[in-house]
Amino acid sequence: MLERPIITLTTDYGLKDSFVGMIKGVILGINPQAKIIDITHKIERHNIYEASQVIGMSYNTSRRPPYI
Repeated sequence: MLERPIITLTTDYGLKDSFVGMIKGVILGINPQAKIIDITHKIERHNIYEASQVIGMSYNTSRRPPYI
């Protein structure tokens, strides 16, 4: 049996509308066993650098090699 996939969401959508809920609905419609983790939805609009920093800080450091 396959493990539950983990899907993280990091977006610039904010929290005022239903966009995040729609994304989650589509994901769960495809795979109801998916585990969805919200990292943030408050990235500055189109700020790829900020998103990369947030994702980098969110990554489990116990699973990657230490920096040299």
